[in-house]
Amino acid sequence: MTAGEMSMVRRSVNLLGVRWRRLLSLSVLLFGLTEGVWGVLQLCGIVSSGHPRYPVTGSFYNPGPYGCLIGAILPVALNMFLTSRRRLGRVLPAVYVLIAALLLPGGMSRTGWGAAVVGSAVVLAGLYREKIGRLPARRLWLAAGVGAAGLLALVVGAYYLKPDSADGRLLLWKIGCRAATLGGAGWENVAGAFGDAQEDYFASGLGTAREVMLAGTPAYVFNEYIQLAIAFGWPVAVLFAAAMTGAAAIYWRRGDFGNCGVVVALMVVCMASYPFQFVEFKVLTAIAVAGGLLSVRNRAARLAAVAVWLLAAGWFICRTGEVDVVYDFNMAKREQRLGRYEDSCLRLKRILPRTSDPMPLNMLGLNYQAMGRPDSAEQCFMRAANRVPNRLYPHYLLMKLYSETGDTPRMRRQARILLAKPPKTHSTAVEEMRRDARERLKQNSADHDSGDR
Repeated sequence: MTAGEMSMVRRSVNLLGVRWRRLLSLSVLLFGLTEGVWGVLQLCGIVSSGHPRYPVTGSFYNPGPYGCLIGAILPVALNMFLTSRRRLGRVLPAVYVLIAALLLPGGMSRTGWGAAVVGSAVVLAGLYREKIGRLPARRLWLAAGVGAAGLLALVVGAYYLKPDSADGRLLLWKIGCRAATLGGAGWENVAGAFGDAQEDYFASGLGTAREVMLAGTPAYVFNEYIQLAIAFGWPVAVLFAAAMTGAAAIYWRRGDFGNCGVVVALMVVCMASYPFQFVEFKVLTAIAVAGGLLSVRNRAARLAAVAVWLLAAGWFICRTGEVDVVYDFNMAKREQRLGRYEDSCLRLKRILPRTSDPMPLNMLGLNYQAMGRPDSAEQCFMRAANRVPNRLYPHYLLMKLYSETGDTPRMRRQARILLAKPPKTHSTAVEEMRRDARERLKQNSADHDSGDR
C-alpha cells in the first residue's frame, strides 16, 4: 500500500470516528430531550408524576435520579450549541439547555447540580483551552482562585441545604467501605453486607450520637464505586473507575468535549447517587464509555477494550436487578403465626443476606424465644439493636425476654434504655413500649419493697 493510500485510509478512519461520535452525541441529546419534555409535561400537569409527593420525576419514581440524568446530559447539549456552525443545529441543544435550566433548580438534586456544573466546566475548558492558555499567569491564578472559592461556596451551600442527608451519605460511605471486600458479596447481597458492617460498627462503640440518629436501612450506599466494591470486590470497582477515566481522557484527546463532559458528569453521579439501580443509567454509561474506547487508534486494543466493556456491561445490566424480599418476609410472618417456627427461621435466614433491615432478626429472635431457646433469641435481639441503634423495638423485645427468664437486672436496664433513648421518629408504638417499660419498673420496685418487708 502506497503512502497516499495509507493517508486515505487514515482519513476514512478518522472521518468514521468523527461521525460515530456525532451520532453518539445526537443519540444522547435526543434521549435527554425525551426525558426533559416528559418532565416539562409533568410540571404542567399534563402527565402524572412517578411519585405523589414530587411534581417532576420524568420516567423515574424519584426526582433525585431524574435530576442526575438531566445534569449528566447537559454537557453534550452545551457543546453542540457552542460548536454547531448551522443555526438549525443549535435549535435542539438550545431547547435542552433551557429545559435543564428550568428543571434542575426545582429538582433539589444536589448531585445533579454537581454533575451539570462539572460536566459543563469540562466542555468550556476544552473549547476555550487555547484562549485560557494565552492568559497571563496572574489572571489564571485569579481565575483559579475565584473558581475554587465559588466551588467551595457551592459545596458548603449544598451541604447546609440538607445537612442530615449529607451527613447520612457520609455515614453510608464509611460503613460501605467497611463492608467492601476483595471478592465481593454479590449484587443481590449488598444490603445484607452493609447491614452486617453497620451492626459491627455500632457494636464496637465507634458510632457517635449523631451517627446513631442518622443510621438507617439502605438498599444502596449512594456511591456506585463503593457499591461495586461491596458487590464484586475492590478490583472491579477500581477497573470500572479506570475505564470511565480512560474514556473521558480519550474523548478529551480527540477534542470531543461534549461526550467527555457526559462521562465526567456520570462519574460525579456515581460518586454521590445510585444510578445503577436504573436501566437508563446503565445503558447510558455503557454506551458513553464504549464510545470513548472506540476512539482508540490501535485497532486491536480498540476492539479488545470495547468487547470486554460491552460484555461486562451486558452481564451487569442483566444481573443487577433489585431483589424483592417482601414475599419471603410475609411468608415467614405467616409461618410464625401458624407456629411453624423452624420453617419461619429457615426463610428468615435466607432473607438476612439480602436486606439491612433489623426486622428479620427481631422475628428470628421471637421464633427462638417461642422454641425455648432464650440465648439464641437474645443474640438476635442484640444484633438488631446494634444494626440500627436508633430503633427501640429490639430493646423492648429484650426487656420482655429478660422478664420472661427472670433476669431482673437486665430487664430493668433495657426498660431504662427504652425510657432514655430518643427515638428517631415519635409514634404511638413508641409511647406504648415506654408505658409498658414504666409499668414493669414500677411493678418490679413494688415487688422489691414487698420482699424487703
